[in-house]
Amino acid sequence: MLTRAILWVVQVWSVVIEETERLIELMQASADRLVANVLEAVTQIVAEKKLVRKHYAEKRNSMDMELDRVRSIVCLL
Repeated sequence: MLTRAILWVVQVWSVVIEETERLIELMQASADRLVANVLEAVTQIVAEKKLVRKHYAEKRNSMDMELDRVRSIVCLL
């Protein structure tokens, strides 16, 4: 009888360990997906920020050149 009880306890612990390992694998896969999604989002935000900064610099340069042109015309008057 004691041998059966010990065998049962060993089997139960074996199931607990297997399920814990399965849960760890699921959590790791979920964490990996989360990291990949966040990294992709941050990469996209950085790329968009670079484009906005480039557009701003081009527009600013264009406006500065136009202002200089208008100033030179006004000075000639």
